[in-house]
Amino acid sequence: MPSQNLLRPVGGVVTNPYYLVELQFAPILYLSSGPDITWDGHDWKAAPVRVSSIDMDMLGQQDLSLSIANHDRTFGAFLLQEKAQERVVRVWLTYDDPGFKPMLLADGFMDGAAVGEFVQIKVISRSTAYGTTPRIICSPPLFNHLPAPGSTLTAGSTTITIEDR
Repeated sequence: MPSQNLLRPVGGVVTNPYYLVELQFAPILYLSSGPDITWDGHDWKAAPVRVSSIDMDMLGQQDLSLSIANHDRTFGAFLLQEKAQERVVRVWLTYDDPGFKPMLLADGFMDGAAVGEFVQIKVISRSTAYGTTPRIICSPPLFNHLPAPGSTLTAGSTTITIEDR
Protein backbone atom coordinates (compact mmCIF):
# COMPACT_ATOMS: atom_id res chain seq x y z
CA MET A 1 0.00 0.00 0.00
CA PRO A 2 1.57 3.36 -0.98
CA SER A 3 2.39 5.85 1.75
CA GLN A 4 0.39 9.03 2.00
CA ASN A 5 1.84 11.99 0.18
CA LEU A 6 2.36 14.82 2.65
CA LEU A 7 3.17 17.28 -0.13
CA ARG A 8 0.40 19.04 -2.00
CA PRO A 9 0.67 19.66 -5.77
CA VAL A 10 1.52 23.15 -7.02
CA GLY A 11 -1.66 24.88 -8.11
CA GLY A 12 -3.81 22.60 -5.98
CA VAL A 13 -5.82 23.57 -2.95
CA VAL A 14 -3.55 24.70 -0.12
CA THR A 15 -4.30 22.93 3.13
CA ASN A 16 -2.61 23.55 6.44
CA PRO A 17 -1.70 20.67 8.72
CA TYR A 18 -3.14 20.44 12.19
CA TYR A 19 -2.89 18.05 15.10
CA LEU A 20 -5.28 15.76 16.92
CA VAL A 21 -4.25 15.32 20.55
CA GLU A 22 -5.63 12.62 22.85
CA LEU A 23 -4.97 13.20 26.56
CA GLN A 24 -5.95 10.21 28.68
CA PHE A 25 -7.41 11.87 31.73
CA ALA A 26 -10.76 10.85 33.21
CA PRO A 27 -12.61 11.67 31.00
CA ILE A 28 -10.31 11.38 27.97
CA LEU A 29 -9.82 14.72 26.20
CA TYR A 30 -9.86 14.83 22.40
CA LEU A 31 -8.44 18.14 21.16
CA SER A 32 -7.87 19.49 17.65
CA SER A 33 -5.49 22.31 16.79
CA GLY A 34 -7.71 22.83 13.73
CA PRO A 35 -11.48 22.63 13.35
CA ASP A 36 -13.95 20.47 15.28
CA ILE A 37 -14.01 17.05 13.60
CA THR A 38 -15.32 13.56 14.16
CA TRP A 39 -12.73 10.87 13.54
CA ASP A 40 -12.13 7.35 14.81
CA GLY A 41 -15.46 7.40 16.66
CA HIS A 42 -14.59 10.49 18.73
CA ASP A 43 -15.47 14.18 18.58
CA TRP A 44 -12.26 16.22 18.51
CA LYS A 45 -12.90 19.76 19.78
CA ALA A 46 -11.01 22.77 18.43
CA ALA A 47 -8.70 24.04 21.15
CA PRO A 48 -5.73 26.42 21.39
CA VAL A 49 -3.21 23.57 21.39
CA ARG A 50 0.25 23.66 19.77
CA VAL A 51 2.65 20.82 19.15
CA SER A 52 6.35 21.68 19.05
CA SER A 53 9.83 20.32 19.57
CA ILE A 54 9.04 17.05 17.80
CA ASP A 55 12.17 14.94 17.97
CA MET A 56 12.89 11.31 17.08
CA ASP A 57 16.15 9.55 17.82
CA MET A 58 17.81 6.71 15.91
CA LEU A 59 15.75 4.13 17.83
CA GLY A 60 12.44 5.75 16.89
CA GLN A 61 11.79 7.17 20.35
CA GLN A 62 9.81 10.40 20.17
CA ASP A 63 9.78 13.44 22.40
CA LEU A 64 7.57 16.46 21.89
CA SER A 65 6.06 19.39 23.71
CA LEU A 66 2.42 20.41 23.90
CA SER A 67 1.27 23.92 24.70
CA ILE A 68 -2.38 24.53 25.59
CA ALA A 69 -3.75 28.01 26.29
CA ASN A 70 -4.76 28.49 29.91
CA HIS A 71 -6.05 32.08 29.79
CA ASP A 72 -9.02 31.47 32.11
CA ARG A 73 -6.95 28.99 34.23
CA THR A 74 -9.50 26.21 33.69
CA PHE A 75 -7.19 23.74 31.94
CA GLY A 76 -4.36 24.38 34.40
CA ALA A 77 -6.65 23.71 37.37
CA PHE A 78 -7.91 20.53 35.69
CA LEU A 79 -4.35 19.36 35.00
CA LEU A 80 -3.22 19.99 38.58
CA GLN A 81 -6.24 18.14 39.94
CA GLU A 82 -5.80 15.14 37.62
CA LYS A 83 -1.97 15.05 37.73
CA ALA A 84 -0.09 14.84 34.44
CA GLN A 85 2.72 12.39 35.23
CA GLU A 86 2.36 9.02 33.46
CA ARG A 87 -0.83 9.92 31.53
CA VAL A 88 -0.97 8.54 28.00
CA VAL A 89 -0.81 11.04 25.13
CA ARG A 90 -1.30 10.35 21.43
CA VAL A 91 -0.76 12.93 18.70
CA TRP A 92 -1.79 12.65 15.04
CA LEU A 93 -0.98 14.91 12.09
CA THR A 94 -3.81 15.54 9.66
CA TYR A 95 -5.08 17.94 7.00
CA ASP A 96 -8.49 19.41 6.32
CA ASP A 97 -8.79 17.00 3.41
CA PRO A 98 -11.30 14.12 3.46
CA GLY A 99 -8.89 11.89 1.51
CA PHE A 100 -6.11 12.17 4.08
CA LYS A 101 -6.02 9.70 6.96
CA PRO A 102 -4.44 11.10 10.17
CA MET A 103 -0.90 9.83 10.82
CA LEU A 104 0.19 8.90 14.35
CA LEU A 105 3.17 11.09 15.28
CA ALA A 106 3.59 10.23 18.93
CA ASP A 107 2.31 7.66 21.40
CA GLY A 108 3.75 8.30 24.82
CA PHE A 109 3.41 9.57 28.36
CA MET A 110 3.20 12.98 29.94
CA ASP A 111 6.50 13.51 31.69
CA GLY A 112 5.44 16.47 33.78
CA ALA A 113 3.87 19.83 33.06
CA ALA A 114 4.24 23.52 33.84
CA VAL A 115 1.15 25.64 34.47
CA GLY A 116 0.95 29.34 33.65
CA GLU A 117 -0.72 31.38 30.92
CA PHE A 118 -0.07 28.27 28.81
CA VAL A 119 0.11 24.71 30.08
CA GLN A 120 3.35 23.16 28.81
CA ILE A 121 3.37 19.36 28.71
CA LYS A 122 6.47 17.32 27.92
CA VAL A 123 5.68 14.02 26.19
CA ILE A 124 8.11 11.09 26.00
CA SER A 125 7.62 7.92 23.99
CA ARG A 126 6.50 4.73 25.67
CA SER A 127 9.73 2.96 24.78
CA THR A 128 11.73 5.70 26.53
CA ALA A 129 9.51 5.47 29.60
CA TYR A 130 9.75 1.69 29.78
CA GLY A 131 13.51 1.84 29.20
CA THR A 132 13.99 3.70 32.48
CA THR A 133 12.10 1.49 34.89
CA PRO A 134 11.04 1.52 37.60
CA ARG A 135 9.13 4.72 36.85
CA ILE A 136 7.35 4.58 40.22
CA ILE A 137 9.01 3.30 43.36
CA CYS A 138 6.74 1.83 46.04
CA SER A 139 8.05 2.14 49.57
CA PRO A 140 6.70 3.10 53.01
CA PRO A 141 4.44 4.86 53.73
CA LEU A 142 2.79 4.13 50.35
CA PHE A 143 3.56 0.42 50.27
CA ASN A 144 3.68 -1.00 53.77
CA HIS A 145 1.76 -4.26 53.48
CA LEU A 146 4.70 -6.66 53.40
CA PRO A 147 4.80 -9.33 56.08
CA ALA A 148 7.36 -8.75 58.83
CA PRO A 149 10.76 -10.46 58.53
CA GLY A 150 10.62 -14.00 59.92
CA SER A 151 7.00 -14.51 58.74
CA THR A 152 6.27 -17.56 56.61
CA LEU A 153 4.05 -17.90 53.57
CA THR A 154 2.77 -21.29 52.51
CA ALA A 155 1.44 -22.15 49.05
CA GLY A 156 0.69 -25.84 48.57
CA SER A 157 3.78 -27.75 49.64
CA THR A 158 6.08 -24.69 49.38
CA THR A 159 6.95 -22.57 52.41
CA ILE A 160 8.74 -19.23 52.05
CA THR A 161 10.31 -17.39 54.99
CA ILE A 162 10.50 -13.60 54.67
CA GLU A 163 14.00 -12.30 55.37
CA ASP A 164 15.13 -8.80 56.25
CA ARG A 165 17.35 -6.92 53.83
